[in-house]
Amino acid sequence: MGARTGMASVITAAVFIPVLFITPFFGKLPFWLLLWATAPALAAVSGYILVKVLQEIDFRIPGNVFLLILTLPGIFSGNLLIAFVLPMIALSGLEYLTEGKARASDLIISLIGLVTLALYHF
Repeated sequence: MGARTGMASVITAAVFIPVLFITPFFGKLPFWLLLWATAPALAAVSGYILVKVLQEIDFRIPGNVFLLILTLPGIFSGNLLIAFVLPMIALSGLEYLTEGKARASDLIISLIGLVTLALYHF
């Protein structure tokens, strides 16, 4: 639900105060050790989020499956820009193929996806 009062910020600050004294120790550790320490936690959190997202998708609608398939190459290659931009680009084409028309909002989203891909990926 999120924090609704300022007390959540106070508690968060109280939890992070002891970490301030430990931080210089972690600065002396080699970078590869920090990667090995954080990678399992990141993988577990991303797997949990992916399961929650997959539970929300209605797989009976072909368009949802198509857009999910378009995100998989970007997710597995680690390129999240491709994972998010490819479905954005394909959105208007999918509407045109399934319903015979494309809405202006889908065209604008596809255009934003193309511009993002052109500017930041290449």
